[in-house]
Amino acid sequence: YFQDFVWALSQSNTTSLILVVPFLIVYLVYRKRKMLRAIIPFERSAPQTKIVKINEIVGAMLSLLAFLLYWQGSFTPYSLQYHIATLPLFVAGLILIIFNAQTLKTLALPITFLLFLIPPPLEIVNATGTILATYTLTAVYTILKALGLQLGITTQYGLPAIVLEKPAALLQTLVMDVAFVGTYTLIVFTAIWAFVAFTVRGAAWKRAIMFLAWFPSILVLNTMRITIMTLMA
Repeated sequence: YFQDFVWALSQSNTTSLILVVPFLIVYLVYRKRKMLRAIIPFERSAPQTKIVKINEIVGAMLSLLAFLLYWQGSFTPYSLQYHIATLPLFVAGLILIIFNAQTLKTLALPITFLLFLIPPPLEIVNATGTILATYTLTAVYTILKALGLQLGITTQYGLPAIVLEKPAALLQTLVMDVAFVGTYTLIVFTAIWAFVAFTVRGAAWKRAIMFLAWFPSILVLNTMRITIMTLMA
């Protein structure tokens, strides 16, 4: 996977912020250190049994499946995404082969977080950015109009924009492009929000609601940020 991550990090606009994800994974594993010390030697110290052999067989099958999906993905336009998507499957297989099923169960959350390392295709990034820009512009325009500012809505290069009308001055245009509305940070914000939601103490339904609240919160924060910047302009 080394070349895949080198390739992913070379796409600085969409993947540079995922460097925070490995640190989140390390911390999640660190939180489970006492449980891991208790369960890792549990089956290894015992005589070979059918359960241990089943774990090794299932682990080998998972690793082989990851390899086959990795190989198949190399012949698709989204080879990078296919390759990194097989990483959790491959890691799960290795854990079953080397350790046991209880270890895999304990590390299920850190392994799941490996999915946040998958860089989204540029088509999805641009489509998401356009939708996010449209909703953000509408919210900002409504707020600024209510504050009495003279402005209008237009498009530049296919992107929504706000035109600021200032007395005795040239018009100023604020273009809502993909980067400006925070599209590139969506992945890392999702990872951090999921990290917080799954590490805080509390009932499962409260943590689920907390996780689902991430997208509205990003919309609100983006709207506040762009509104303040427009007022400063």
